[in-house]
Amino acid sequence: MKYDLKDILHSLDLPPSSQKIYAELLENGETTARMLSERLSLTRPSTYDHLALLKKKGLIIEKKVENKKYFAIDDVKHIGVQLKEKKEELSHKEKLFTELLPELLKYSRTESPVIKFFEGKDGLTHLLNDILWYKGETIHTMWPYTEMLHVLGKEVLVRFNERRLQSKILIRTLWPHEKVSTKDYIWNGKDTLTEKRFAKKSVTWNMGYTIYGDKVSFISSHKEVFGFIVTSKDFVELMKVQFNVIWEASK
Repeated sequence: MKYDLKDILHSLDLPPSSQKIYAELLENGETTARMLSERLSLTRPSTYDHLALLKKKGLIIEKKVENKKYFAIDDVKHIGVQLKEKKEELSHKEKLFTELLPELLKYSRTESPVIKFFEGKDGLTHLLNDILWYKGETIHTMWPYTEMLHVLGKEVLVRFNERRLQSKILIRTLWPHEKVSTKDYIWNGKDTLTEKRFAKKSVTWNMGYTIYGDKVSFISSHKEVFGFIVTSKDFVELMKVQFNVIWEASK
């Protein structure tokens, strides 16, 4: 429970010490700033700063008892209110960014190819989500399913697929001729935005790549856990030629 609460409080932009104070008040009830600073090894001024932040967000209350200030958590449902407000704020900013994106791209695009590298599971998740900006398009991918499941995890792939379907992105995918466990299989017959073929048994690979827009992204096997995106129209054309040759030879 502590880990889940910490994750939720972090999403509200609360620093670690504010999270600790809230968790302390939740578990042990109301107390003074002095007791909090002693229990959590925080300076008194720092404790008051974090208490002020928690009060501003409506997560704790302050009351006086015999000229002493005590702090306690407010209704825990206020966390839900804060999460809703945060979601609405992010949704508004995402809408503004989407409207501004065409103008930003005018300044950011160059004719020179750009290569961007990513490391670790978090980095590869960011790389995968870059595809979701290309709403309504068709993407092409050489996808060693079992290996990518090992690298990224089922939860990441399920969430990506849900968002891809919401964005109406058609995926044309080539898989190695391998057995996939039904239990771990996330693409099913109900997914009308997926065209899948299996390569010949002699064609095998452990690194996946995806062609979308003017980019090609690569994800390594679980042994290396890195990836990179190449932004280059010429490179996209070359990779599409390779993809189409294998696609036509696959079933």
